[in-house]
Amino acid sequence: MTINNILDRPGQESGFLHTHNAVGLHPSGNEQLADAGVSPAPGKEVRWLLALLLLSVLLFGQNSMAVLPEPSNFVFGSITISNVVAGADRVDLVVEARRTTNGVPVASYRIGDVAQYGSMYFLELPIETVPATRKGGALTNGTRLFITLRDESGDLAQASYVIPARGRFQQLDFTVGPAAPTSLYHQWLVQNGISGTGDGDKDGDGVSNSREYVAGSNPSDPKDVFSLQITNAAPGTTVSFLARKAEGVGYSGLARLYSLEASTNAALTGSWGGVSGFTNILGNNNRITYPQPGSSRLMYYRARVWLQ
Repeated sequence: MTINNILDRPGQESGFLHTHNAVGLHPSGNEQLADAGVSPAPGKEVRWLLALLLLSVLLFGQNSMAVLPEPSNFVFGSITISNVVAGADRVDLVVEARRTTNGVPVASYRIGDVAQYGSMYFLELPIETVPATRKGGALTNGTRLFITLRDESGDLAQASYVIPARGRFQQLDFTVGPAAPTSLYHQWLVQNGISGTGDGDKDGDGVSNSREYVAGSNPSDPKDVFSLQITNAAPGTTVSFLARKAEGVGYSGLARLYSLEASTNAALTGSWGGVSGFTNILGNNNRITYPQPGSSRLMYYRARVWLQ
């Protein structure tokens, strides 16, 4: 037996030593010294070297194997909640990659962590070559993950994701809530940033959100309300109002109509009646003006608006 048979062969590299026939086999079959630098008593050194190699294998086993780094995979996308795209200010939103539906995340990203990503999220998934590690914690091609969107209250949405070939970028957008509005009013609510059923008064002007929808006023501007203007000036008193057209998001196929009504006793039920010539007026973003005829009687006016 020679050291070459264990460690090296002429013209090859073993990865351990490069002796290149430091010891050779004599034609007689006896071990002989070849080049300088080899001890005249190789048997003891060989045994020590073999013992060290065996000890390394026993101590490190498969962990001594080099794991080749691979290009990471990236999962990215946008987040839409109640038909409103979540901006970079939604730092309460976190996207995680988990091995199980409620397991510990192997990767995570909080919206806004990286300024240049804006409202998008980016998950980096490091990939390893099989065999990975003895613990099995590495991500490899074919690994199934659960990409989960959560906020401080808990999980909001989850999607199954299988790692494809390494070095891939894959878009996965989250949509939480109805994919599309269920009514024209709902479309208007979403357009104006109002969540839920729309109950309440967003701008606090005393006019409910639903009434602002009918009137066509801005639910975010307390100064924008449907009202009558009464002007006392020569040659007489006039009553006017802005008749808005039903247009924009939430008004497809609808028309807005107006009627001006008058009464001599506003507190008396049934005393209101339509002003002749000023009922069922189609709104077209024009101002409607009614000149009050001369009279000594006290008159009250009101206007009705509806969609049809």
